[in-house]
Amino acid sequence: MGLFKLLRERFIESANKKKIILKFKDDYIKLNKKILVIFSIITCLMLVIVYLISYNLFLSSFYKLEEMDAVRQSRQVIGALEQNLLQLKALNQDYAAWDATYEFIIDRNLEYIDENLMNETFYTNNWSIFILVNEQGKIIYKKAVNLKNKEEVIVDKEILEDLKEGSPLFDFSKPTDNITGIISTSQGYMMVSSHPVTTGYFKGPIRGSLIIGRYLNQGLINQLAEQTNLAVTMETFKQRQAGKEMESLDSDLIGKVDIWLKDIDDTYMSGYSTLYDIYNRPALTLKISKVKDIYHQGYLSMLYFMGGILIVGVIYFISTWSFMNKFIFNPLQLLIEGINDVSKNRDLSTRLTIGSKGEFSTIKVKFNNMLDILEKSHKKILHQSRHDELTNLPNRSYFYEQISEQLSLTKGDEINAVFFIDIDKFKSINDSFGHEIGDLLLQAISKRLEENLPEGSISSRIGGDEFIIFIPKIKDKKFAEDVAKKIISNIKVPYYISGKELIITLSIGISLYPIDGTDIDFLINNADLAMYNVKNRGKNDFEFYNINMRNKLSKEMLVKALKEDELELYYQPKVNGLTGDITGMESLLRWNHPEKGFISPVEFIPIAEETGLIISIGEWVLKKACEQTKRWNLMTNSTLVIAVNISNIQFRKVDFIEMIKRVLKESGLNPKYLELEITESVAVNNEEEVIKKLIMLKRLGVSVAIDDFGTGYSSLSYLQKLPIDTLKIDKVFVDDIVKDDTIAKMIINMAKNLEISVIAEGVEREDQLNQLLKIGCESIQGYLFSKPLSTEKFEELLIKEQQIKINQ
Repeated sequence: MGLFKLLRERFIESANKKKIILKFKDDYIKLNKKILVIFSIITCLMLVIVYLISYNLFLSSFYKLEEMDAVRQSRQVIGALEQNLLQLKALNQDYAAWDATYEFIIDRNLEYIDENLMNETFYTNNWSIFILVNEQGKIIYKKAVNLKNKEEVIVDKEILEDLKEGSPLFDFSKPTDNITGIISTSQGYMMVSSHPVTTGYFKGPIRGSLIIGRYLNQGLINQLAEQTNLAVTMETFKQRQAGKEMESLDSDLIGKVDIWLKDIDDTYMSGYSTLYDIYNRPALTLKISKVKDIYHQGYLSMLYFMGGILIVGVIYFISTWSFMNKFIFNPLQLLIEGINDVSKNRDLSTRLTIGSKGEFSTIKVKFNNMLDILEKSHKKILHQSRHDELTNLPNRSYFYEQISEQLSLTKGDEINAVFFIDIDKFKSINDSFGHEIGDLLLQAISKRLEENLPEGSISSRIGGDEFIIFIPKIKDKKFAEDVAKKIISNIKVPYYISGKELIITLSIGISLYPIDGTDIDFLINNADLAMYNVKNRGKNDFEFYNINMRNKLSKEMLVKALKEDELELYYQPKVNGLTGDITGMESLLRWNHPEKGFISPVEFIPIAEETGLIISIGEWVLKKACEQTKRWNLMTNSTLVIAVNISNIQFRKVDFIEMIKRVLKESGLNPKYLELEITESVAVNNEEEVIKKLIMLKRLGVSVAIDDFGTGYSSLSYLQKLPIDTLKIDKVFVDDIVKDDTIAKMIINMAKNLEISVIAEGVEREDQLNQLLKIGCESIQGYLFSKPLSTEKFEELLIKEQQIKINQ
């Protein structure tokens, strides 16, 4: 201690009053040699003077007074704890010396339990355990509750171990005997009191023992702190720390208590009270933190006769301030202002410009270097979040963002074209030559596509072998036709990859804006339909969308399909990637036309939405899926959760929630086994109404998942507001997850922070599964485990899994 410290404290207090905040970064700022020498000489002189004049004369006496006060406070805490033990002892005696308890041990009348040992009794009396032991030492009743969570729990095994033969907890010779103290358990420390069970007049014979306990937890420690108005904490006794032992106490209730003290720093002293358990073993330590008020007051009193030293202190202060201001504070202020500008403007391109030389200049250079690295990393992450890792083309979400901007700038007489491209028989290349060759081929194809597109075109890889191209401001339909022919012709030129000659073809569907639609989703859907037409008639060609492609399927055909059971539900299992156990399934709609065969949902769902039939079809799907899930859960004694896709039109219906209630009631399915999947576009539109409906579903017990997360328009701000349960990572991010898991990892970490579960769809390979498990995604869906199955096939799968579990 010295005058230097006092003056520094006075200076800091004055600076705080003037709202001046100075931060000393001694670990990072190497002081100028000249300042360091002057600082050291002045400090040493002041410390020597203060030490010679005052320290040995006064401060040791004040320190002894401080120790005595710390011991007094430690005793005060022990006394408060004894009061709690005394209360526990009194309650124990009331119940143990009660005729009803006495009779219960004899006749085991359950009315005694029902009337007197309800959970509320435990909460009111702050009991953690209640154990009755008969005269043979056998436990005839035990109960434990978690006072914090208000729930009944299992009695700690270590407590039961303490009730073995020879335990002092029920070794009584007289009806008035009692054991009260502390024991250690796996759940923490517990105050216990044991009393022989006698009649209300403390007459024998003794029929057993009653043990009640209360955990010595943080809540009780806080209560002791309030009672004593002291800062009290509890620590596990491991080994006596280095400190000054003051005294040992013998307490009737606690037993032995060792009190000892330890200096923390110049401001605080700690008092430790080591408490012994009922077996006379050191169990725990209660710690008080005490401000050295007496010591500080003594120190202040010395200032009255230290006038001469004050002159030295003033000289020290002025000289120190002058040097600090010139060489530290001014450059430091410039540095702080520069850092604040970077933080406030969130502009990583900003750089610090400090004219000071020396250490601050070094900090400036290092900080600017750090900004260079952060700026590069930010650009890299932004690029990865917007582009496909394999082909470096814009991913679906960034493609949509660019196209939406392009369409907003399109004039009334301008035409834009959307190409939907699928590589013919690409799966056979992967199967024959491996995914590495397939990836290299995709890179080569994307490069050729880029080379054959008009200037200003935007292309994107949206799936394994699917691409979308947007060509703005084309002259006419003939121009789009010429581009398609050029692409098909150039793509057919052989590829030479890893010594192999590969020849591939493309199928292209084309839709035109605004002729075939003004919405980007609708344009892509129409181009997709046109591409399927090309596939159906032989591939390696292109075709423009026309209305007849949709009109091939009519509303009447859909009505008939619904009426005559042409619609079917297929189920794709969801599994635990670690164990392989089926945890649920997703229902997928299929149309098995008697003449056309299976019709893709891509073709008939848009018609259902346009005609409004999606409402009745959606309800039919929901009801069938719920009924089937109820049957499977009963049949296999399982807890499978069925996921059902909900269209935007369904969700927006006023009676949507009522429809859900009706279907659940009619099917008899427990709501917790139903999960509704909505798209991101549903989540971000009409936010207030969406949140209202999601909350109502939550109250019903139905869970909600966002499908294909990361490919649409949702943002973190929306995700924080929406009461959802699950995010489904889109197949786009799973396809190349082995090479780059940045986006998937970000989604998983974000979901964990928001306490939302995650499932990855489109998992087709073992390496994809391993990478997902590595970054924390265990719930999996995809062809690696199973393709979508008919009702009969899925039931066979469930039965097979059940038999395997039985055999194990």
